[in-house]
Amino acid sequence: MDNELLMNFSIAAMGVDGDITEDEINKLVSVLAKFDISEDEISDAIDNIDDFDVDEGLNDFAELDEDDQDQIISTLKKILSADGLSQKEAKLLSDLQKIADDSNS
Repeated sequence: MDNELLMNFSIAAMGVDGDITEDEINKLVSVLAKFDISEDEISDAIDNIDDFDVDEGLNDFAELDEDDQDQIISTLKKILSADGLSQKEAKLLSDLQKIADDSNS
């Protein structure tokens, strides 16, 4: 599992609608703790999220095996589902699902 990619997609998805709130950070910490990702790592990644190239991340995602792709998608759904999906969040999930479907067919 590519924990860094998972963390960056999680943060990018949450931040797609603007600033990440304290509640969203707490949700990230709670969900990502299952992958041994620390609060400090998440905080650093949030501070540096502008350096994350989503297109490059999508390419990296396409190269993962099917189980890892499914894990990232299901984790993002858990993180984002709390307050309903915005259009931008739904599009990111849809893009990831399409890549997963294409690379596993």
